[in-house]
Amino acid sequence: MRISIDTRVAGLALLLASASLSAQQAASPESGAINYPSVYRVEVVVFSHTAGRSDQGRSARPANFTEWLDPLLVARANDMAERQLAILAGVLPVAPIPGEIDESTRRLATDALILALLVVATLSTAGYLTIDPLFRALGAEEETLPLIREYMEPWYLGVGLLVIPMVGNGAIRATGDTKTPSIVMVVVGLFNAGLDPLLIFGWGPFPALGLRGAAYATVGSYVGAFTVAGWVLVRREKLIAFDVPRPSEVLASWKRILRIGLPAAGTNLLTPLAAGAITRVVSSHGPEAVAAYGAGTRVEGLAMMGVFAMTAALTPFVGQNHGAGNIERIRETLRFNAKAAAVWGIGAAALLAVLADPLARLLNDDPAIVGYTKLYLWIVPASYIPYGLALLVAAMYNAMEMPLKATLLAALRLIVLAVPLAWLGSHLFDVAGLFCGIVAANVIMGITAALVIRRDLLSKKEEASDTVEP
Repeated sequence: MRISIDTRVAGLALLLASASLSAQQAASPESGAINYPSVYRVEVVVFSHTAGRSDQGRSARPANFTEWLDPLLVARANDMAERQLAILAGVLPVAPIPGEIDESTRRLATDALILALLVVATLSTAGYLTIDPLFRALGAEEETLPLIREYMEPWYLGVGLLVIPMVGNGAIRATGDTKTPSIVMVVVGLFNAGLDPLLIFGWGPFPALGLRGAAYATVGSYVGAFTVAGWVLVRREKLIAFDVPRPSEVLASWKRILRIGLPAAGTNLLTPLAAGAITRVVSSHGPEAVAAYGAGTRVEGLAMMGVFAMTAALTPFVGQNHGAGNIERIRETLRFNAKAAAVWGIGAAALLAVLADPLARLLNDDPAIVGYTKLYLWIVPASYIPYGLALLVAAMYNAMEMPLKATLLAALRLIVLAVPLAWLGSHLFDVAGLFCGIVAANVIMGITAALVIRRDLLSKKEEASDTVEP
């Protein structure tokens, strides 16, 4: 049974608007740089109650489920373009920064922004020109393409505004100020959340723009972030260099950026690839299972925000101590954060176990979806402790300028372990086995990451001791 076009327009608007903020939520916990808060708006609840129903109030099953899923995945995939360089700025200028910002620091921050602008301009132009063929390749039907264009066209035109706050926030955080970027992004996220219903549904004096309104709300939040971050970078921190550099200086900065940034970008790209593969496995159990998996991962994003915040704070701290050769302090930091992540993981898992039923019913009232969502919230949080440890270790490797290690660990968890184990569990024990496969991947990865980082830190400590010996 098909959904009416009006309900589908509203649902798709909510889905795409939610996707834009979800993609901003964390510039990848795998890499240890968080640029946007996880503000899960009313859209998530409204979408699950509108787009998931037919006109008769029964669960709708579109003939082509990718008609709903792919716009979300592609919106996230396009956000990946600028998120890669946001990660670079979060992990690059983390060498010890003196009280006074020097010219080399300004040069690096400025060149990072220039590189980010060039990359995002190139990718957004290519994306704008290929909206129809891209979404056709992903399975979108002809009748949905005009709706997709309504959102993606303004989004592509405005996404360049996000470069300054995302890349700039990493530079600001590297100076030791982690509070300002967080405040700015929380306010911007809430501003986006407030604009969405006004421009999508036409509340008050605003016109009802549907999908285009969702895009305008997102771009409006980008304008706000651009303005505030630009002021902080230029006026307060004085991190922008306005002199004309020599080409060799710019190329030297870009080389340093890409040496860490390319592996970090690879790490970030693994997440949607693995998510798409696991979603395909989940889809073999029906659209209700897919909806439940999506709901569970969204709740998980909120539940793990404490650990994501630790990775964001850890990156500049570890980078500065690594630059100073203070390996013992890095080891102490890892021990403290591992204990904190364990406490957070236990608390989050216990809370979700208790609240699984009301949370699942809040997100949807379809009995099958509610059942699968509860199953996810009962099983997967059991692995939050090793999962959190793996995220912390990945952030530390990026901060210590060892990004390939972080990429290899992420590939091991997401591609080598999570996807095959989820598939195996799915075939052996249905949906519960699939979720157990994800748990097994997180546990194996957490133990592996702990052993590897312990070995590498001991090796670095020994090297430092040999250096100071006469």
